[in-house]
Amino acid sequence: LLGHEGSGSAFALLKARGLVTSLSAGEGGGLSSRGFFGVRVELTEEGNQRVGEVAEVIFKYLDLLRQPGAISEQVRGCMRWGWNICGRAAADA
Repeated sequence: LLGHEGSGSAFALLKARGLVTSLSAGEGGGLSSRGFFGVRVELTEEGNQRVGEVAEVIFKYLDLLRQPGAISEQVRGCMRWGWNICGRAAADA
């Protein structure tokens, strides 16, 4: 959700401010029952000057996602089945 390019995403906000060129997030490899969540951001020159602002937006967005009801059932379904399937369904609609 962080790196989604649609309106209202953290990526869309940061890109519109001219701070990032890409943003991706997800679970990385873990050990046994533990995993790691990582965020990868490619900053613009302006973004390099305003790293604190970029980090603040990302952490506020993560906080928002933790709130009850923040993620709709439709989005949860896409997360379960994979964005590629949902993207194809949206394109066909």
